[in-house]
Amino acid sequence: MTIRLKSLCITAVLATTSHAAIVDVARYRLGEAGSLNGPNNIPQDSLSTDTFGGLFINGGTPTSTIVPASTVALNLGTVPTGYYSATGNGVFGSNTLGATPDNFGIEIFVNAVAGQGDNVFLTTTGTTLANSGGLIFEIRSGNWDVAVPGFDYIGSILGAGQPVTLGWTSLAVIRNTGVSTLYINGVAQPRTTTVQPTFSANFHLGVTPGGGSWFQGDMDELHVFTFNPLTDNPASFLTPVPEPSSALVLGLAAFGLASRRRRA
Repeated sequence: MTIRLKSLCITAVLATTSHAAIVDVARYRLGEAGSLNGPNNIPQDSLSTDTFGGLFINGGTPTSTIVPASTVALNLGTVPTGYYSATGNGVFGSNTLGATPDNFGIEIFVNAVAGQGDNVFLTTTGTTLANSGGLIFEIRSGNWDVAVPGFDYIGSILGAGQPVTLGWTSLAVIRNTGVSTLYINGVAQPRTTTVQPTFSANFHLGVTPGGGSWFQGDMDELHVFTFNPLTDNPASFLTPVPEPSSALVLGLAAFGLASRRRRA
């Protein structure tokens, strides 16, 4: 009996500490109170004093959204808008993840407009894309994609890919023990890469380095975290994608239960 009780206690401890090593290192809320700085709505990290240091032409404006754990998003509109170069001591500002980062995740929610063309809307390094070594999140040939420019692609170029659709989409890259995987709405894509990406303070949001193209639509919840690959399931730390159909099912179920009780 003693052995069984000890076993149960150990199991309970493991269950409650399964995410103990997962750490938020940057979270740009992109719309919530305090997440936008100054008249141009420069994004501010909620976990540090980091802000973006540069602005391309226009600043985005807050707008309502239904992304989980969020009430407001950042609308970039149809006029060229984007931010670049972080300042401060956070994940991008002083390269917290290191020159050769591993065991991390980076996630962002995007909501494209109809007719959105190909563009890069999030980079982790570089003033230019060619051979920058950074991760780039992009729309390419009408598909969601992530690439390490000059080295490899994850997603639509060498994998199955997923077409860009209207509505909120979660895009995430998780690098786990030297392997980077693209997740679209929480689902791992078949193509992976072992190419080592780099991070630096000179990253871009909503705009291609050099200002060649801009993302049109909404962005929300730029999220970066680290984890222990021996104990953690990093994919479980991604934000769930809203499913209105599930809410509808639950609502219908509740209505049916209430009707049944009234008849009883």
